[in-house]
Amino acid sequence: MEGQTAHLRGGARFYAGLVPRALPIAVVILLGSALGPYGLGLLSENVLASLDPAMPVTLAALGVSVGIGISVRTPRDRRHLAATSIRAVVAMGIVAAGVAVALSAWGAVLEPGGWFSAALLAICAADDPLSVLFGGAALAFLREPSAAAAALLVLQATGVALVIASAGWLLLTRAAPGTQRVYVIAMLLLLGGASEYLSLSALLSGLVAGLFWEAVGGPTRNAIRGDVLYLQRPVVLLILVVSGARTVLSPVVISVGLAYLLLRFAGTTAGSTAARKLVPAWGEADRSLFAAPGVVGLAFALNAVRAIGSDPATILSIVVVGVAGSQLLESIMKPAEAIE
Repeated sequence: MEGQTAHLRGGARFYAGLVPRALPIAVVILLGSALGPYGLGLLSENVLASLDPAMPVTLAALGVSVGIGISVRTPRDRRHLAATSIRAVVAMGIVAAGVAVALSAWGAVLEPGGWFSAALLAICAADDPLSVLFGGAALAFLREPSAAAAALLVLQATGVALVIASAGWLLLTRAAPGTQRVYVIAMLLLLGGASEYLSLSALLSGLVAGLFWEAVGGPTRNAIRGDVLYLQRPVVLLILVVSGARTVLSPVVISVGLAYLLLRFAGTTAGSTAARKLVPAWGEADRSLFAAPGVVGLAFALNAVRAIGSDPATILSIVVVGVAGSQLLESIMKPAEAIE
């Protein structure tokens, strides 16, 4: 178990345990696209609509996976968190500026318009716990244009997540052996349902709950972590397959997506360089693991398009092109052994 839970350290590492030697994310996405409405049609619009109620719970579960894997107990943990946060901030800045310039130069219009689309794509590119926090704030601004109202909405959502996490922790400390997984699944249902009701980030709610459970520590945290690991693989696969199935390629998606892919690569490369300079002790293994594209960005894209409510396919499809292309690009530039 300890060997498995080590993959959760740093938040975004969970996907490394998807299958032995990490089944390429691009392959799973392409499989979802082939099975989707624009492929074989096995995942038709009706089937995808039937999966919609499960998505907030799936996103909340992923957020818990990220949050419960973040630790600041040792100097190495703190260095890693600092380095990956630096990397995320630099990557988001480069991608946001680049996408905004590209959209303005090409006259492309995305929904929502203006800088907000660039910000959403930048958050998806970071693929980091910090991007989940920024994403929650961005979705709050989508609902409440004033900063004060948006901040209050985020605080309310955070408070609801903490109440659910606290109640769940108290229940789990008294739960009989063998029944804990039922309580964990029930908490995920509550976290996802509350986020869906508020039209906010289920990822953020899950992250807050995961951070709380990581902070309280003890046997209860270990039990939750084990159950999260149990759910991890189907959660990741569902997100990847649904993302692929909902992808719609168009001239705008292809052109902006290719630009987004290059900006994403440039941003993560520059972010890694900045992190190495500012946090010299950041390990090579950590850096290579975070360089591989993960699913946090795709999960937030799914979360965002649910909140947007109109023209959801474009933003998601651009992110799919960026994520799948990034992994294919990395597989060419790095030997497979470096991504284990």
